[in-house]
Parts: sequence; structure tokens; C-alpha cells
Amino acid sequence: RILLLVKGADTSVMPFCEACHHFAETQSQVDKFSRQGLRTLVFAGRYLSQDEYLSWAELVRSAALLSEKREEELSKLASAIEEAHTTLGRQSALIDASTPYTPILTIHGATALEDKLQEDVGECIENLSRANIKLWVLTGDKVETAVNIGYATALLREEMEPLVRLCREDLMELEVGWE
Repeated sequence: RILLLVKGADTSVMPFCEACHHFAETQSQVDKFSRQGLRTLVFAGRYLSQDEYLSWAELVRSAALLSEKREEELSKLASAIEEAHTTLGRQSALIDASTPYTPILTIHGATALEDKLQEDVGECIENLSRANIKLWVLTGDKVETAVNIGYATALLREEMEPLVRLCREDLMELEVGWE
């Protein structure tokens, strides 16, 4: 038996998981951990048939030999098997909402880890702010985690304006030439 295992942020894994008796509870716990400032990962998987795996592996071998757009094609193939696309050659459904897929993964669990900050980070950031030095943070964290870390480091304060989350599509609409 061939077991495909997937790990990632809940927003990248949960949409492709079958509804099961512990789906809602897992999502609730992951959200709770994120609000506490913990780093979270969700683990899921599914069994592949021998034919399904061999067919996919042959496509991967062919894509790996491409001289142009190799990474893009390999990424599409990874998404196709993880997300059980009903049409091959499409981007991840997380990027292209029109990509048809089947929620077929089974949740195996989730982790939450404390990511301790170095000593005096908050004080250092506060001093930079007082010196009128502007700070920008780019992160792949969940919004809740990023906000909690922002407050823990004094990067964010109550009187600050709300944060705006931008995705690639938003940036491309704002300014031509981002592709």
C-alpha cells in the first residue's frame, strides 16, 4: 500500500480533507492554538492505488526533464495528487478557485509549537519605533499567529490601524508588472 502524507497550514490542508467526525474539532483546536500564538501544522493523507501512483510518477519523471517551466509543472502535479484534481495540468485550487478537486484526504492530526522569541526583541522593536524607523514584516503565518507575535514583540499596539492581508492576486490588481 502506498500512503501519501501531506503537511501544512490548516488553510492549505483542511479544504482537501474529507468531512469526518473530528474535522470540526481539529479546526477548532488549530484556531485556538493560533490565537495563543503557537505555530500550527495539520497532517493528512490518503492511500494511493498502485496504478494511480505509477501514472502520477511517470508524469513527474517527464516534468522533471523539462527545460522550461519545470518547477511550475512539478508544482501542478504535486497539487493534483494532494488535492485529487479531477482535471490534470491545473494549478492548486488554493491559487485557482476554478480548479476542480475532490476532498479526499483523511486528517491524521495537528501540532502546535511555541516559537520562542529571542530575548529583548520587544524592547528592540519598541526602540526602533521610537526612533521613527518603519518596520515591515512579511510572513506566511496564519493571521491570528502573526497578530499575536506582533503584540508580543511590541511591533503592534492597540492604537495602530488594522492590518490588511494581501494575496498575490490583490497585488497584481494594484500594480501592473507583478507577474
